Amino acid sequence: MSSDPSNDDASVYPASPAPAETPWPETGSSRVEVDLAAVSHRGLVRQNNEDHYLVVRFSRSMETLLTNLPADRIPARAEEVGYGLAVADGMGGPVGGEVASQLAVTTLISLALHTPDWIFGISPEDTERRMQRMADRWRRVQEAVRERGRSDPSWGRWGRR
Repeated sequence: MSSDPSNDDASVYPASPAPAETPWPETGSSRVEVDLAAVSHRGLVRQNNEDHYLVVRFSRSMETLLTNLPADRIPARAEEVGYGLAVADGMGGPVGGEVASQLAVTTLISLALHTPDWIFGISPEDTERRMQRMADRWRRVQEAVRERGRSDPSWGRWGRR
């Protein structure tokens, strides 16, 4: 660390842009085309569908709105994208099964949206960090569902598992 705090971050960022042929990173994820669909059915036994699903597209993006920099010095638009799919089974009929499956999906999304840094990289380290986060999120989803089950005894045993 230098005694001049204005220089502390200088080593973190490159002093000059990358060579002219690649002035900003190429994000292959923004060129991926995906066809998605989802459907759910109540099944042959139940009167209502207790299952819930969610398909999302998430991104990190930047769009230049105004600048006096030359056009080749900054991208007009840059984007990284990913997709998430979640399915929560309604537990096959216990009272509150549809509430449990809905709570599982909404809790998961809340946890993701409250994470300040999303990981878009594809390195093994990034993949490991994503897997650790998902394991922690699923643990917290299970805790939320169990807690909800404990709070309403009419839902039977599923909150006490």
